[in-house]
Amino acid sequence: ALVTKGTAEITSGKEKVTVKQDEKATVSEKVEVKLEPLRLRSPESGVRRIVQGDRDRVRFEWQGNPSDSEILEISERQDFSTFLVKRPLNVRLVDEDIPEGTWYWRVRSKTDTSEARGFSVIQDRAVSLLEPRDQSAFTYSEMPPLIALAWSENPLAAEYEIVVSRDVEGNDVVKTLTSGKNRISLSGLPEGDYVWRV
Repeated sequence: ALVTKGTAEITSGKEKVTVKQDEKATVSEKVEVKLEPLRLRSPESGVRRIVQGDRDRVRFEWQGNPSDSEILEISERQDFSTFLVKRPLNVRLVDEDIPEGTWYWRVRSKTDTSEARGFSVIQDRAVSLLEPRDQSAFTYSEMPPLIALAWSENPLAAEYEIVVSRDVEGNDVVKTLTSGKNRISLSGLPEGDYVWRV
């Protein structure tokens, strides 16, 4: 077990050992504790980096043996079978442009491989209205039609608020709905002109 923050106590039989930050314990016949040779600092595991564009400048920082040269590996796959970045470095602090997605990173030396950590770069996109298109017209004879509304997804949204109004400014609101998906059906609108937004 690798301790990345704080301390941990491991009990094996009658033996009780305290494992400190950056130490790794292995338990067999007895508990062995050693300092982890390659220690990742940032980004932390599970971090979600929210960006306005489609890329983020991510700082990678780690500690290791000063005499070793290391290879920084960044992959979209947990098994590191493909690489976004794989390059030798003589420094332990580097900034990389990382595109939107879920990524995994680790550091390797000639003799050791660090733990792997995952992080996400998520673009905060404004939604785009998809259906019905602007200036769409719906006709009916007896009952107002069921109108399907659809818009682009925002990966950060838990739900969307849909506002239907009679004016562009949104002052004369006719209906307000919520949806956990990026679409909803709307019924019961009487004859007239309407504007909708999400």
